[in-house]
Amino acid sequence: MRFSISIFIPSILINILFVTSIASRLPANFLKKVLSEEIKIKYDINKYLRGNEMNRPIGIFDSGVGGLTVMKEVMKLLPHEDIIYFGDTERCPYGPKDLNDVRRFVFEIIDFLIDKDVKLIVIACNTGTAAGLEEAQKKYKLPIIGVVEPGARGAVLSTNNRRIGVIGTKGTIQSGAYAKIIKSFDAGVEAYSKACPLFVEFVEKGEVEGKKLSIVAETYFKELKEAKIDSLILGCTHYPLLKKSIQKIIGED
Repeated sequence: MRFSISIFIPSILINILFVTSIASRLPANFLKKVLSEEIKIKYDINKYLRGNEMNRPIGIFDSGVGGLTVMKEVMKLLPHEDIIYFGDTERCPYGPKDLNDVRRFVFEIIDFLIDKDVKLIVIACNTGTAAGLEEAQKKYKLPIIGVVEPGARGAVLSTNNRRIGVIGTKGTIQSGAYAKIIKSFDAGVEAYSKACPLFVEFVEKGEVEGKKLSIVAETYFKELKEAKIDSLILGCTHYPLLKKSIQKIIGED
């Protein structure tokens, strides 16, 4: 069985303004690793930019450093755009928190970004997307996009045996957001979900490899390997930074 890790995250942003202490909290070599991490992009948001005032910035936010993986791709795709990046390191991680609280965080950050006159907002957090995207799109007039639908669409297109694994934070997995959207694309696909809450803590500490991480990953992936999935959605923007470690545990075949 051929196995592929499918990472599908929206494309957007650049020229970063850190509005929290992300840069000061990370060692230089880890920040460099974040910016150099390779991610497959299967979702083009350029359509959201058409008709908008091109001199206004794009806003992107996440619960911490995970959204930097999205930012890196946007820097390549839209090199002339300005961006305001908000990393909510004060309240990170979002995963264990009640989704009602996360929804409140999402609205607070959106209000902050709107005050900065952004033309588009990307919720680069799977838990934030699951908790608040739909209501945010109803509440606000400017375009707001999330990261769940692109990942689900990409995985459905890539699977051969129609058995897809989804890993994410506790909040994302309990919301059922990925399973619901996957079924909307292909009702015959089986989705196997697993919460991996400790992964965010590893990334926030800059530990993207090592024995301790491998032991935790082995425990998390036991059921997914038994389910014989052929595609895996990394349902948290922190997780691409663990891609090499994840691939070693989950296997190439």
